[in-house]
Amino acid sequence: MNFPFEWKVCEAAGRLSQLLAGHGRKGTMLIIFNREGAALSVTFERPEGGWHVLTNQLRDNEVPHIFYDPFDAPEYIWLAWTGIARTTMERLMGRPFEAADFEPLHTHSSRGPVLDPPGNYPASWGVMF
Repeated sequence: MNFPFEWKVCEAAGRLSQLLAGHGRKGTMLIIFNREGAALSVTFERPEGGWHVLTNQLRDNEVPHIFYDPFDAPEYIWLAWTGIARTTMERLMGRPFEAADFEPLHTHSSRGPVLDPPGNYPASWGVMF
């Protein structure tokens, strides 16, 4: 984790997972979107072949999606998205990003990917917490 926006998206994905999965649990969640940012499907059930195969296929085919996997929460959570516009992500979070969200956290600045271009929301990203 290197940027505040990563925390904000992770918190929103966790809340959404808990709300949609029900019973107060957070589960692995995959949301597939159309190119306009509308959700087409939400999946909590592990697909045949596993999450890794499916999410790689989606990423390779540039299918817009968000993947949230609290596989060993609270210690480890994997979060990734592909082709998600900033406006869509802000709508899902229920709040806008701020400029400071895209500035590296100095305590972790040497770890993880860098924004290209710096200071801008990435439409595709992956981060381990």
